[in-house]
Amino acid sequence: MVPQLDSSYWVSQIVWLTICLGILVLFFKKVFLPRITSSVSSRDKHIQELKDKVASLTKLYEKFTQKLTDIDNQRIKETQKIMIETKDRCEKILNEQLKVIDLKSKNAIAEARKDADKLLKNLNETIKAEIDVTTKLVINKLFGDK
Repeated sequence: MVPQLDSSYWVSQIVWLTICLGILVLFFKKVFLPRITSSVSSRDKHIQELKDKVASLTKLYEKFTQKLTDIDNQRIKETQKIMIETKDRCEKILNEQLKVIDLKSKNAIAEARKDADKLLKNLNETIKAEIDVTTKLVINKLFGDK
């Protein structure tokens, strides 16, 4: 007969089964479970620390970004101010140069008019003299040397 089916051995098998399962349960409860619990706890603590670091770095990044934006805005304002000042200076210099050029051109025009008037006067005198000479020649030709 097969010993597993003999009912006289069942009691001793149940006792040993109970003892072995009890030892296994105690072993798991005293050795494996505390290790797993501490490992999970350590992991959770590490994850929380990393989350805290990420949060602090995010705040730092936002502050840094805000400071950069402020600096950029300030630089833009300063650049615009410099550009306006430079434009005003250039316009002032240009206006002064235009006044100088206008004055020089007026002086040059006045001198050219004076020269033109002198030339016209000389031309008129020359024409009158030529007319006188031509008239005398014509009269001499017409009337002779009388």
